[in-house]
Amino acid sequence: MPEEALDPYAPPEDSSPAGEPAGTWTVAGDCLMVRDGARLPEVNLEGEAGARDLTPTARQFVVAPSIGRALFAIVPAIGMGVWISHNQAVKPVYGFALIFVLMTVFKRFFGRLVGPGHAARVQGYASAATLAARARRGRWRRLLLWAGLLTLLLTLLGVLAGTSRAWHRGFYGAVDVATYGFGLAVTLLLASAVWQLLDQGLRCTGVRDGWLEVRGVPPASLAELARRVQQGPAPGRKRRLCTVFQYQLPLGLLAGKYRWNPRIFLTLAILKARRSPRLERKQYHWSESRVLPPAEADASLRRRWEEIAGLPEFEGWTEELAERMDYPAGDLRTEGLVLASPDRRHFAILIMTRVSFGNFFGETQETAFRCWTSDGRSVLTCSQPMLGNLPPSLDALRVQGRPPRILAAHLGRPGAQGAQPVADADALLELIRREADEQHELWMAAGIHGPYEEVEIAGEPA
Repeated sequence: MPEEALDPYAPPEDSSPAGEPAGTWTVAGDCLMVRDGARLPEVNLEGEAGARDLTPTARQFVVAPSIGRALFAIVPAIGMGVWISHNQAVKPVYGFALIFVLMTVFKRFFGRLVGPGHAARVQGYASAATLAARARRGRWRRLLLWAGLLTLLLTLLGVLAGTSRAWHRGFYGAVDVATYGFGLAVTLLLASAVWQLLDQGLRCTGVRDGWLEVRGVPPASLAELARRVQQGPAPGRKRRLCTVFQYQLPLGLLAGKYRWNPRIFLTLAILKARRSPRLERKQYHWSESRVLPPAEADASLRRRWEEIAGLPEFEGWTEELAERMDYPAGDLRTEGLVLASPDRRHFAILIMTRVSFGNFFGETQETAFRCWTSDGRSVLTCSQPMLGNLPPSLDALRVQGRPPRILAAHLGRPGAQGAQPVADADALLELIRREADEQHELWMAAGIHGPYEEVEIAGEPA
């Protein structure tokens, strides 16, 4: 089937075998069948089927050749275990335990080097609460894994150090270290592995005629997906987007709150130094965003507004609008809930940014205050870090802390000119979007943004 025909609802080609489903996703029995590039409709893939806090998520499903993967994991592990046991660094019983541990390590860290097998990148939606809970459990599993590996390393060092000083005294003196050390290491690694098996969520269970079988979708959601298949084709439409070259950003800004995570920080540093295409991201034009009633804003933004609504600093403030933007890769959403002061001279924007790809889930919450003065200045006071190359009319200041603290710093900034009232939501959006266009031109000149282009994306509602 040619790539240009890979549309979720495209009719079968004449050359397709009888009974083969067309497109990049379909439902077969209790399985969701996917191919690379599948874009699923807004149906919950994880958690309760009726969940309302759906957010975009992307998953990479991979099925590697099973024999090659097993051999790649088993052969080096058996070789190292036999060598250590043969040299009597540990007794045979500990050698078998060591073989098991090494197999786990080799499979986890080196199994990806075995052939590509079958792979599919899938975009869909899932409950934000479910994704956040799974990410927390994943962090605990990684903690168990690293604790087990560290225990194994320290045990091996203790055994080898004991045998090198005095064979009789050292070896038998090190047996207790090996007994408890290997036992604890195996227990931690087994706990991590078993927990992973019991908490897989969406999982790929095999390949059928080039289609990857995905299980773990709630039955009600699977039925809804099957119904969507029968509805007929959803026409594609052209959307304006540009490329963001993230390797042009400062490393600290790129890493954000994860700059203290050595693994993420080092990975980003390497990708940035190599100007890797993995740090190139497509971004829609502001005209592709969705303006929503405030009541339909993300639940996390609604909770933040409820927390500050009763504070004296926000007495009389009202909800203005919500604006949501999903990114083309299907793994990122930004959303803002806009609040207006009683005199409509100042506006607060509660901002949520959420990333979900594979087992990674991250969410940041920021606050910004805006006003516009009679001399044409745009005053921005916000909690998030800012990039340079700002429009000349934008007077931006970063202030960290809770919303009342940021508001107090903001109110004194308009100066003698004073903040001007904004008539309505349309006028407010016009001011913000005019500024966004100016910002894009500056970032394009700096090599951070590419030009906007129109691209037809299949399977999206008009």
